Amino acid sequence: MMSSDQPPQDTSKMEENASLPSLSNEQPFPIQLLEIFPIEIVARRFPRPVSTPPASINVQFNLTELSISPESLQAQVALEVRVEPDEEKHSFEIFFKLLALFSYGAEHTPEMVRQLIQPGVFNLMIPFVRELILSLSTRLHLPPIVLSLVPLTSPPTTEN
Repeated sequence: MMSSDQPPQDTSKMEENASLPSLSNEQPFPIQLLEIFPIEIVARRFPRPVSTPPASINVQFNLTELSISPESLQAQVALEVRVEPDEEKHSFEIFFKLLALFSYGAEHTPEMVRQLIQPGVFNLMIPFVRELILSLSTRLHLPPIVLSLVPLTSPPTTEN
């Protein structure tokens, strides 16, 4: 006689789960974002008063260094960001460069990877840009600089 302490197992669910593909060997998307990190940061505060409310802020973006390595099946894109007030003698300047690192499958050519990365990489990186600008402005004892959430278009890409 069987013990009633153990609930009956549903073997149909176990068989279903056994047939699901493992994501450890397969990428769910053709290109995977591995990480985004700063590779250069310059934040300067000059001995001038900060205007309150702050003057308009000029933020410039430049996507650079889109490189694809078929040997390692990785691609990287760098984004340069410059933040300065719109004043002749400004009280601060912020410059940084972020690097986005991607992996892709062997079935993709470098041109396919370029076509998949270029349209959306700026939108992937902008949350990191927003956080770093806010953090650096706070560390420089400036009024918080927060980028708006309006949709932005990708800046022009500089090819090396």
